[in-house]
Amino acid sequence: MVLEAQVNRKKLNQLIENFTPFIKKCISQSKMDQQTRDDALTLAMLAFADSVSAYKSDKGAFLPFAQTAIRNRLIDDYRTEQRSTALNIPMLTDQPKGEEDIETDLSIREHARIAERTSLRQEIDEISDILSNWGTSFSELTKLCPKQKRTRAQCQYIATLLQKNEVWQKQLFEKRKLPSKEMCKIYGVSLKTLEKYRKYIITLCIIQLGDYPRLRAFLPVNRKDVKNNE
Repeated sequence: MVLEAQVNRKKLNQLIENFTPFIKKCISQSKMDQQTRDDALTLAMLAFADSVSAYKSDKGAFLPFAQTAIRNRLIDDYRTEQRSTALNIPMLTDQPKGEEDIETDLSIREHARIAERTSLRQEIDEISDILSNWGTSFSELTKLCPKQKRTRAQCQYIATLLQKNEVWQKQLFEKRKLPSKEMCKIYGVSLKTLEKYRKYIITLCIIQLGDYPRLRAFLPVNRKDVKNNE
């Protein structure tokens, strides 16, 4: 498949699409948190495409070869970005690209966008199934979400408190009940907010505790300096 992809652009695109889960796994193993997920995925796909072009059968198995190429690309890009930030000058490291290179880059970036949309759709479907057991739905969140930014931040703070307290988590998921009295007494959070936005807070907590990186990107920034009254 790799050797065929070296001489056939359609097969290269298909190979990248088929091995997108492998590419994402390489990204997660690299733990380069400083990079955005979109940028990391695009870079990794470009490195995968380059490894296809550079691969020869005497280099051993292809996947370890590609994994090394992806890891090195992510590390190099991070180091370049760090140097660029430190010097505050643009880094002009890329050579002019031909039409075929540009076409390949665009194709890879499109694969990256499709993969991200697919992953987000999967997260939404999964969280929707979970929320149905709580008597709500993901689509209902637009109605449940507080209109005021300050209130949304307070709900996020409450969800974070739940996330950090295993006893409260157990009470929430086993008894389907928020530890309202304890939270109000210890942290002085608003009982009115707890009662009014109960489903929204629970949803935030579920997203924070679960493996939903794309949905978490849409959550309001956690703030601890939010006043208790709305």
